[in-house]
Amino acid sequence: MMVILLTFVSGCTKDKDEDGGGSSATGVWQRYGSPKGYQTDLAVGNIPGEPSNRVYMCEHPGSPSVGLYKGTISGTTITWDANHGLPDADFAVVGSERTLYFGVGALADAGKYKKGVWTNTCGELKKDSKNIYYKWQTDATCSIPSTYYLTWKQPDLPTSLTKNQLYGPMAASTMEVIINNSGSSPSSYYKTLEAPAAGYKRIYTHTVFSFSSAVNRCTFSLSNLTYVDQPL
Repeated sequence: MMVILLTFVSGCTKDKDEDGGGSSATGVWQRYGSPKGYQTDLAVGNIPGEPSNRVYMCEHPGSPSVGLYKGTISGTTITWDANHGLPDADFAVVGSERTLYFGVGALADAGKYKKGVWTNTCGELKKDSKNIYYKWQTDATCSIPSTYYLTWKQPDLPTSLTKNQLYGPMAASTMEVIINNSGSSPSSYYKTLEAPAAGYKRIYTHTVFSFSSAVNRCTFSLSNLTYVDQPL
């Protein structure tokens, strides 16, 4: 939980604006001025198919905590869904803008926000039925070297996945696949999992290690993501 939380926190603290004034939190907000260039979309209410107090937060690729997070808001307090493992946050009023605070020790400033647009980086802004399935594989002649292992970051997936096992159902989102090699820094790759048409389920197959004729050996090929749609 702390790893996820610290990626939201910009590393500086400040006193909150306690006046409680300003415009309603309802609408779409976008983070700006992040010291590390992190981008975030934050939607409060007006989410098709969701109650009026529902909150969606999309961390864009480039952030260590990339993905879609959901919660509810009461006043300025956002309570995140339990599966995310995040503490409550305060979407505090600062003039015509807002700042997101996570209350850990001193008030932790996790970004400034102004009104903006939902970019669809984590999928459309709507309640998405979970009808996506995913599995990973390697070419028949390729085995991943023993010094390597993979981890995944996606709200509906565990971090460790067994080869050739079908996982799901999942909602449309951005998925991060991390290649870990003993003695080297991890490498991250981001894949967009898109929802099928109504009445269908989408089954993704991800060939992560395959033979490359260009170098005449087996290599990681994380771009090799295909799918088929089947009626529900």
